[in-house]
Amino acid sequence: MEITKVMNVTTVISIIKITLLTLITFVIKIILVMNLIFMCNVTVLYSVMDIMFITKVILLTLVIDMIFIILITILIFIIYVMLRRNIMPRKPGSFGDAALSALSVNEEKEKLRNELKLKEEALKRKSRSVKEKFNTSRVSATMSVASTVFSALGVEMYTSLQSACKNPANIRRLNNSGSFDVLFDDDKKILLAIADFIRNRPDVQGEIMDFVDKYRKDLYAKTASVDDLNDNNEENNVE
Repeated sequence: MEITKVMNVTTVISIIKITLLTLITFVIKIILVMNLIFMCNVTVLYSVMDIMFITKVILLTLVIDMIFIILITILIFIIYVMLRRNIMPRKPGSFGDAALSALSVNEEKEKLRNELKLKEEALKRKSRSVKEKFNTSRVSATMSVASTVFSALGVEMYTSLQSACKNPANIRRLNNSGSFDVLFDDDKKILLAIADFIRNRPDVQGEIMDFVDKYRKDLYAKTASVDDLNDNNEENNVE
């Protein structure tokens, strides 16, 4: 294929050279015709008939040159088309390659979309897991101290179904409601009443808040001292 391409290119160059030579002779002949016409008017060295005959011959050769130039131009165009279609390799910008490129782009978009969707789902699961862990810790902390606080307030919640079912009234309430929530309704009402009682007694509420603030500050101080001690130990280990 490469040899054929070189041969065709060489042929085109040769034809172009011939065309240029033909054009040069064409121009020279035109100049010669103009000179003969001028001589016909200004000189008597040649007869008018001789000059006219020479002019006709030159004009005939000019017509032949014109036909030759047109044929060469057509030949150059045909060779150029052949080089474009059969010899030169197709560029990737053809319709088929463009279609394949579009398909690959769509596939890449779909792949990226699926990867993004998987990442979003992973982030949602991670966020959900973190929230669940937080809620579990919160509920665990609340339940671990709730019984002690309720006991100090005089509220004893049922800690097992067995203890709740010892009271026949609870059995009737369960039958009527179909939910275990009724076993704790009275305790919740008592706790809400205690909260209202504290809010309506500014002196009692203030005393409790003062105690909470003082105890919180003591906890912060202990935590800070422990953190400082740990930092000092880490610095000593590094040194």
